[in-house]
Amino acid sequence: MIEIFVDADACPVKDEVYRVAARYGLHVVVVANARIGVPHGLGIEVVVVGRELDAADDWIAYHVRWGDVVITSDIPLAARCLASGANVLGADGRPFTEDSIGAALAMRQLNVELREMGLGSRGPRALAPKDRARFLSRLDQVVQAGLRQHGGSGGAGSLAIRPLAPGEIEAVIRLWNETKRDTYAFIPQERGRTLDEDGTFLRAHILPRCAIWVAAAPDRLLGFLAMAGSYVDRLYVHPGSQRRGVGEALLRKARELSPRGLELHTHQRNDKARAFYRKHGFFPVRYGVSPPPESEPDVELHWRPREPT
Repeated sequence: MIEIFVDADACPVKDEVYRVAARYGLHVVVVANARIGVPHGLGIEVVVVGRELDAADDWIAYHVRWGDVVITSDIPLAARCLASGANVLGADGRPFTEDSIGAALAMRQLNVELREMGLGSRGPRALAPKDRARFLSRLDQVVQAGLRQHGGSGGAGSLAIRPLAPGEIEAVIRLWNETKRDTYAFIPQERGRTLDEDGTFLRAHILPRCAIWVAAAPDRLLGFLAMAGSYVDRLYVHPGSQRRGVGEALLRKARELSPRGLELHTHQRNDKARAFYRKHGFFPVRYGVSPPPESEPDVELHWRPREPT
């Protein structure tokens, strides 16, 4: 399912966003430099970032995924989110698109130069009721586009999470090998392993002790999960399918298989993985070093279900 990200500082249409999100049952992430009040019980998450310049923009750009919806009037942030495949809407109801973002960036730069010359224009005018009505209509359209986008090839809407079939072992080995080459710039020995080496390791050390589940599109595998009891031994998503809800779908399966808790290890330098697991409620338990010959600093992460209140 897609999410809505709100660049909340000075955003005048947060209430409109909450209305549309509630209609579609979507999770909203409100990102701000200070704590703000939001309605309870509507699936709204508040993320408070530091007060550094562009801290909120950086957080949103890092976490937004393909098909998500972003509400912002910040043109550089809009460009970054478009590059991730998100749907971006300004607070005035104007959508940012691949066709329009170049001109918007150029106009922004021109306005910066004019202000430096003392020729700057006034800030944006206050929104009238008709502006809010237009924003609601446009946001509804953008959300529907995001839902269609997420239901297409490669998105979570087209996934089947199912046990590995015997004839798919080679496909899993290729996916694992290609993903490691993309991920492990900091571990040359992992990036350099051949398909045969990874196949030998998987057959000797993973298949005998793990249940393997795959994330399958109609025409290919997009990721896989290897579980040994409550331990997530492996969770990999192919680089071309990341930030599209595939990892979340595999993690939901892991929680379904082990609802009382999960444990895993990841590398301390794997910032993307640590951010992914932190977002989904994992917390560090201890820091150490992986076994030789890798001998790479790692961290053990746990997830536990929330106690009922």
